[in-house]
Amino acid sequence: MTARTVLGAGAFILLAMIGFLFSPRVPRGEEDLNCVSVTETGPIRIHKNCDSEEFEYVAAHPGLLLSRQYRQSRPLYAVIGWTLSRPFHWIGLASMGRGIVSNARQTYRKAPTPGAYLPEYAGLVLFNFLVLLAAVLLFLKLSDAGRLFDPLTFFPLVLIVISSVTKAFFWTPHSQIFNVAISLASVALYRWMLRRERDVTWGESAALGLLIGVAALAYGAFAVMAAGAVLCVAARRGGGTTISRLAQAALLLIAFFVPAAAWIAFVRFASGSFYSLEINLNRDFVWIIDLLRAGNGARTFWTLLLITEAYGETLRYVWSVPVIALVLIGAPLATRGRLREMIAANKTTVESIAFYLVPAFLFFWLLGLYYSRLTWSLVPPLAVLIAIATKSLNEILGARGRSVLKVSCVVAAIFYAAFWYVTPGPWS
Repeated sequence: MTARTVLGAGAFILLAMIGFLFSPRVPRGEEDLNCVSVTETGPIRIHKNCDSEEFEYVAAHPGLLLSRQYRQSRPLYAVIGWTLSRPFHWIGLASMGRGIVSNARQTYRKAPTPGAYLPEYAGLVLFNFLVLLAAVLLFLKLSDAGRLFDPLTFFPLVLIVISSVTKAFFWTPHSQIFNVAISLASVALYRWMLRRERDVTWGESAALGLLIGVAALAYGAFAVMAAGAVLCVAARRGGGTTISRLAQAALLLIAFFVPAAAWIAFVRFASGSFYSLEINLNRDFVWIIDLLRAGNGARTFWTLLLITEAYGETLRYVWSVPVIALVLIGAPLATRGRLREMIAANKTTVESIAFYLVPAFLFFWLLGLYYSRLTWSLVPPLAVLIAIATKSLNEILGARGRSVLKVSCVVAAIFYAAFWYVTPGPWS
């Protein structure tokens, strides 16, 4: 990956995200309903999620991690915010910023004033940029794109960069930005594990579990990465007995929980108790235990059915475009007998995507909190498949067909981006 590619990707991301600053604002009077504040300076509108105040506050005062109100279960994200805000404090953004945004209008009474916590705001938005940049670079690597703006991979690239998630969460401090990169990082990790000539060692299994466990202290969905890594270790063909592979997979999984267990033990020792917003309030994952404890078979069945339907609605919302694109590209490959050949040529990548999607489907269903911004993390792996399929289709077309394909990919990307720029919402 050249420096030119990295700089180009960064410039593309900034340009794409600036476009969201001119998108339609949330209707006046509906800020509370949509959980956002709106800071306006001329035609520029920054929609900040109502959770951003907590993220900024705990990044400014990390000691609050020991009190239950402030995202105690996700300490690493607060540490990241504190660290990245330091340079902005050193250059005096806290004082300069108040003058810069003194004329800004804000219409959400629960939010801090536009000039409050500017260094923390800037640091966490910088982090959003870095996460999105990492996602773009991972996509280019996984799709074997010839260059950043290759017409054949431009549509899936735009699919990743310009979305409901980046529209609602790039310009606001929030951990949702992880949903753009976790799946791509997972697929890249699995492909590395499956391509190795030798099996993952016991030490590597433990180290990998620990590293992913530390990452989960910033965002819980890293658990999907750990689950897929466990599948890779257990299912990898090669040396070692089945029992040894299963034992190593179990070691990786146990190591994954060690950082969380250590943090919980520390907090309980220091403050006497530990509070998880995700479990205690949202009932993430434990909702199904609550439901089964109710002991009403008919109610349990219909509740599970309704919950699965709600989950399916989020999938329909995020998967409609990529699935349609895959069908349109895959159909001519299938009719010409090249679909199986394409899968065989990219076997490791396809397997890696499967190792992510299988536990991810189960994870987001068990989550019990059904928002499209969460299940959107299932989209980037499909974007990689779209890129691979488009390049395979290009190889079997004539000169005229290749020209039409490239133009179609670019036009589709432009219309897709325009849709998100001009459509009201989502704002949170």
